[in-house]
Amino acid sequence: MRKDYHSVSFWHDSIADSVKLRPALTTDIQYEVVIIGAGYTGMWTAYYLKQINPDLDICILEAEIAGFGASGRNGGWCSSHLSGLDNWLANEKTRAGALHLKDLMFDTVKQIGLVTEKEGIDCHYERSGCLEVAVLPVHLKRLQNEWAHLNSLGLAGEHYNWLNEKEVRNLFNIDKALAGIHLQHCAAVHPARLARGLADCLESLGVKIYEHSPVEKIEGQLVTTAAGNAKGETVLITTEGYTANLTGHKHA
Repeated sequence: MRKDYHSVSFWHDSIADSVKLRPALTTDIQYEVVIIGAGYTGMWTAYYLKQINPDLDICILEAEIAGFGASGRNGGWCSSHLSGLDNWLANEKTRAGALHLKDLMFDTVKQIGLVTEKEGIDCHYERSGCLEVAVLPVHLKRLQNEWAHLNSLGLAGEHYNWLNEKEVRNLFNIDKALAGIHLQHCAAVHPARLARGLADCLESLGVKIYEHSPVEKIEGQLVTTAAGNAKGETVLITTEGYTANLTGHKHA
């Protein structure tokens, strides 16, 4: 196990002394909900479960520290883009559901900002959107096709804006810019600050987080670690890219 997590990434190194280590699991415990993995998936799940039922007894088991993986060291953007959604939008049978999902993705970016403000999580959240720019004629043609597609879906104007050359240059002095499409629903964040701040918030809500507690085995409601077992009425696996490290599990 690591002892100094500042060297994990630039993001971790830039949060000074706030990479505090939480105690590991050292005995057998029992909770209503046991969550495996203290990344965004696990911690946001715990947060909203607490919003629904503040009395719910929840613990999280983490192999390293909260926000150690991709949640704490990613590109620093909070995007509403969902890979593969365009295929569903193009299919008449799945378009309605895909548009609803897209609305939910748009709202998620906004909600993260609202929650971080409400809970006092200083993660440098800034929702200024995402800008796609054409600098060559072939780029411009592709952008025009994309804009026509957005219009056909009814997304242009409400969520996306077309910017001409002058409008793009008023935002950024991009050399040879021809046009651009601006998506409103995108924000910049400091990922490690968001992850660690969310962990602190969860603790204030009564969620117990055990760090340095890698899970060795999951058998129904029983979760085994080297120093203690966790029994939960509900066990949630939220390890994402680390799922293959769990015995009997693999990447989806």
